[in-house]
Amino acid sequence: MGVRGWSRRRRRRASPSAAGADLVSDLGDDVLVRVLELLPDASDAVRTGARGAKRFLAFVDDTLAQRARVTTDAAALEHLAISFVMDPVGEKAEKLVPRSIKAAQEWIWFAMQGEVKSFVLNLCLPLWEYRYHIACRDSKNLQQPMIDLSELPGSPKLETMHWTLGGATLCLPMTAVFTSLEDLSLESIQFPAGSGHLLPRLLSSACCPRLQKLQLRNLGLRELNELLVEASALLELSYDHAAPGDYSEIQTLRISAPRLEELTFLHEQPEHIDIDGELSCVRSLGVELYSHKLGDDDDDNDANKVSTCLLQCCTSVTCLEVSLVVVEAENRAADIISGRIPHLPHLISLTVHVYLPEWHSFGVGLADILTQCSNLKYLRVDCTNSMLRNYSCDHSNHWKSHKMCLPDIQEVEFMGMVGTNCERWFMERVLTHATQLRKATLSFDPMFRLKRKRDGSEFIPRGSGTWTRHHRDNYLSYEWKPDV
Repeated sequence: MGVRGWSRRRRRRASPSAAGADLVSDLGDDVLVRVLELLPDASDAVRTGARGAKRFLAFVDDTLAQRARVTTDAAALEHLAISFVMDPVGEKAEKLVPRSIKAAQEWIWFAMQGEVKSFVLNLCLPLWEYRYHIACRDSKNLQQPMIDLSELPGSPKLETMHWTLGGATLCLPMTAVFTSLEDLSLESIQFPAGSGHLLPRLLSSACCPRLQKLQLRNLGLRELNELLVEASALLELSYDHAAPGDYSEIQTLRISAPRLEELTFLHEQPEHIDIDGELSCVRSLGVELYSHKLGDDDDDNDANKVSTCLLQCCTSVTCLEVSLVVVEAENRAADIISGRIPHLPHLISLTVHVYLPEWHSFGVGLADILTQCSNLKYLRVDCTNSMLRNYSCDHSNHWKSHKMCLPDIQEVEFMGMVGTNCERWFMERVLTHATQLRKATLSFDPMFRLKRKRDGSEFIPRGSGTWTRHHRDNYLSYEWKPDV
């Protein structure tokens, strides 16, 4: 289920002065719900037209109420997904936000008490508009809307639970147990002061003994700078500790998950990560690396300390994803990548997302990673998130000083290139040493064509094989294959 609030354009179409009168909108909610009940499923009901925020809330409430009155096993609701992204245009946020909070709380209770196995809730409130209206009326009443689940019962049926609660504070259950929960995702959620102990409880084996997949993203916790994830059955963990608003960030993450196979830290890693035991089962790893230490950092501050320790603990990793942040030249101090990357003999797939400033290429750090990957088969270099705006190089070919042994690589992909000599030198070096290469893909940044006013054929690395031009999603792309 999903809706965006009543738009001005939609309201004009429904006005009495329109060419055709909207008689359906004049019907009462009870009649509308009865009509919608005759449709095959909820997706058909949503397709009947965009509904206002109030009507959407009433529709979901009435539909779930009808479901609750049905007791036959054939009519049991096993999969429930509700997406409510509020558009404040034409609505009074200070009145709708409490109504939305109450509805979301009731939806969650419905899922826990029923036969639901999968429950996905995406709630996005107009937080800033809500704060503005409340503050203008009475600054003392400025409060974050809260979903109170402290007394929520557990669910023996629930297997998947994904909650995104933008603009709301969540009070977690105090005693609930989820004996069947295997997949949990919490995103854009803020927790009230004094409730920090409830999140580690939810993530523990005592509360979720079968938890296998966990995603934590953009969580805000007050008075909690350390988080423990203790889950004996956990196989996949994805974590982004960026805190919204004025909430503090978690400084230390402690992990006790001996069966963990996938571990992802791609953005805003905690300053400290403590592992209980070893990570011998991890095969897929995502980390963040910086090319240099910032000039104003303390001597003991190593931004790569956490990531290099993870790499040393996960030497059996076969798939590695790196966010490589290249520090601007004027802010650089010591090189903190060279000599720090351990040998990764089992690594087969490597993806590097490069974040570039102006005036420099992605060469710093990338070569040090590649020199430790002797059995690599797939390489992807993605520069689409870079901030590079200067297309010239002011240094010589630094790739000559790096030894790269890529005898087994079969496929390479270069994304978001801008046509610098550094890029061409790098691609030539990879293609030269990849004797078993079967396919190469090259795509240029959309700004490249606007800047150069021509295609990228002159920047394509030369050598054996044939390049073919393609157009994909507004990118100027080329594909290379060896000559038969």
